[in-house]
Amino acid sequence: MGIKLLVPLEVLGGIVVWASSGYPCTPGHWAASWKLAAASCTVHDSRGVVRVDVNLQDEDIDQCSSSGWFAGTHRCNLTTMECKPVPGHGFVLDKYKCQCKRGFYSPSRVALNGVSKSEQGLYSDESSDVSPRCLPCREGCSFCRDDSPCLAQEDGVLRVAVASFQGLCMLLDFISMPLVYHFRRNKRIKASGLILLEAIVAGAVLLYFPVMILYFQPSVFRCILLRWVRLLGFATVYGTVILKLYRVLKVFLSRTAQRIPYMTSWRVLRLLAAILLVVLWFLVAWTLAMCQSTDIHHALVEMGVTPEGLHFNMCLLDRWDYMMAVAEFLFLLWGVYLCYAVRTVPSAFHEPRYMAVAIYNELLISAIFHIIRFTLAPGLHPDWMLMLFFVHTHLTVTVTLGLLLIPKFVFTGTHMQDDIATEAYEDELDMGRSGSYLNSSITSAWSEHSLDPEDIR
Repeated sequence: MGIKLLVPLEVLGGIVVWASSGYPCTPGHWAASWKLAAASCTVHDSRGVVRVDVNLQDEDIDQCSSSGWFAGTHRCNLTTMECKPVPGHGFVLDKYKCQCKRGFYSPSRVALNGVSKSEQGLYSDESSDVSPRCLPCREGCSFCRDDSPCLAQEDGVLRVAVASFQGLCMLLDFISMPLVYHFRRNKRIKASGLILLEAIVAGAVLLYFPVMILYFQPSVFRCILLRWVRLLGFATVYGTVILKLYRVLKVFLSRTAQRIPYMTSWRVLRLLAAILLVVLWFLVAWTLAMCQSTDIHHALVEMGVTPEGLHFNMCLLDRWDYMMAVAEFLFLLWGVYLCYAVRTVPSAFHEPRYMAVAIYNELLISAIFHIIRFTLAPGLHPDWMLMLFFVHTHLTVTVTLGLLLIPKFVFTGTHMQDDIATEAYEDELDMGRSGSYLNSSITSAWSEHSLDPEDIR
């Protein structure tokens, strides 16, 4: 049995060339056959016959191709699938694979045309009634095998509760600023310094922001803002606390305290401004480095994977973040040294003790926080990351505010005259004697303590 076709090819000098082509179908064998016959247009005679047989049994049929005899004869739905030829089957039809495009999946993996089920993809077979189809993956999934979600599902109730409580804390923080100013004539607030307390409260507002930022999905702007508010808030709060300890050390670790110029709140603020300028320079340099990247989104936002294989977006942690963490650690170590140096210094209302506890607490909690963050962040669920920042914020910032503000409004008893020896009423000194020396009453109160040379050292 075979298929033959006789067509005229051309006329050359009165000679008609006829081509007889066909596919003789012998069992298990396919061959293409061409016969060329030359004949005269005027005289019915034969000039010759040429026959060419080509064995096609080992030639694969590509029904997925866009050109050729069998081009476009596949039955794949090109909207959701792509046709992939399966080589090695010879001159046989329907040897192609309908493979789901990226972003689609097959609801049922069916074995067709003698192909094992272990092979991926959907195969077409002319004798099969199966109509393979591909369904779109879940939202946000670029690749999937079934209808299972590939993105980490966030707990909306938990995140709203955390953000609401954080917003309440920020509101209370804002309220405490005019409250501190209202009680500015309180001896405890005057001894601590109104301006410095307001600076600490303002910095705490910045430190509360990271939790609110992590409530939303990561983006280039939010990842940049996350670093800015963290570093500026840390430098403001703990820079002020450490400089207050430095002022105590500067004034009292000498037997000739009356010859040392008193460090007013404005002078401490100038030192704090210098620290903030260094932090701003670092943040600007980091931001410019990120903006110069060819792909700023991938330079700041990456894809994390939970142990269950669920994907989520997160702010990328790079060497800059390690540098920021190390800088915070070294800065706190300087504060620890100052806490140790002023441990025996008599103080008005024992504020250096509270500041020392705040610094020790920040150093310990932040060390644990950064270890967990840098080691587990790529696989930590977004809800757990939000809770990690939430707990870290309240174990450090809230505790620091409580240590520094609550004793200012809670009267715990009377104080003897020699207990008010370190920090004079700064508002009075700043108004008229900011450049003067400690007055004689402070000097006499200091001399009554009679510290030994070892304590002074």
